[in-house]
Amino acid sequence: MLTRRNLLKMGGVSVAALGVGNCAYSGEEQTPEFNLENMVGGVAPLTPEDFERRMEKARRLMAENDIDGLFLTGSTNLRYFTNIQWGRTERTFGA
Repeated sequence: MLTRRNLLKMGGVSVAALGVGNCAYSGEEQTPEFNLENMVGGVAPLTPEDFERRMEKARRLMAENDIDGLFLTGSTNLRYFTNIQWGRTERTFGA
């Protein structure tokens, strides 16, 4: 009888067999080559002035759109404006 458990077992065995079979039948040992390029070379870290410019732009856009306040939860928005990295929890945290 085909159950969810049996289907997952068959899928796992099939994936494992394909991975082993690929090396076993190729006739030669395959060694992966990684040619990773440095994608951050020459990039300077953000400065306090960068964060101040971000906040000034937010202030300007808020004034233009009649927005009185902005609440940043522990997320990427908090890091973007303040450089504080804080994850979400069951307690409210923000700036």
